[in-house]
Amino acid sequence: MALGAVGFNMGLTNLRNLAGVRGVEVVALCDVDAANLAKGRAEAPSARTFRDWREMIGSAKLDAVTAAVPDHAHAALAEPFAVSWQAVRLGMQKLHLPLAAARVVILGGGAIGLAAAIVARLFGAGEILICEANPLRKAAITRTEGFATHAPGDVFSPAANSIDLVIDAVGAGATRAAACAMVRPGGVIVHLGLLPGHEGLDIRKITLQEITLTGSYCYTPQDFIHGVDALAAGRLGELGWA
Repeated sequence: MALGAVGFNMGLTNLRNLAGVRGVEVVALCDVDAANLAKGRAEAPSARTFRDWREMIGSAKLDAVTAAVPDHAHAALAEPFAVSWQAVRLGMQKLHLPLAAARVVILGGGAIGLAAAIVARLFGAGEILICEANPLRKAAITRTEGFATHAPGDVFSPAANSIDLVIDAVGAGATRAAACAMVRPGGVIVHLGLLPGHEGLDIRKITLQEITLTGSYCYTPQDFIHGVDALAAGRLGELGWA
């Protein structure tokens, strides 16, 4: 795996650990500070060096990127939005109708689920509903981002066979079952959560109703660029919940 690494003030230990993993080759390093970049270069002397992460991602052939930068550089949000960017993009590609005409449900209102809803909104989704069991988190989502929310099994839960795109950001047996129940014939489920097991999948419905089920894990370098650029430009909103 060809790895790019960004930030060596806080991230030097990460670089050392990753450089020692079998099958990982650190091929690109980036830091805006020359002294920190030199520290990184000492750990991976054969890697190319950059001062701008956009140039690094655009110039180097990378399989993955690790970033350790200060909070004001959106480090805490860069990865959730990059992961969610890929998930929404994959769902759009498989949906066979404009996202503006689609009913979208996000299962789970944590960082990844909420980021997926925000990205779907940015992409023009016509209707977005977030399913979240925690009442405090549910209220915070509505208060800070204005999304419609519901708790599992309440009166606001989507009807069976009514949703075009379901993004399961939990990946538990209960959410897999809920996704299979609410997705319409010919609809799309993006499985983004990473809990163990396979329970809850309605294979008969997926087959007979030609539902597309796809997994999404991590993100491409291009998804990372798009997500961070959107963060930096303020196109994802104020993000006061972070």
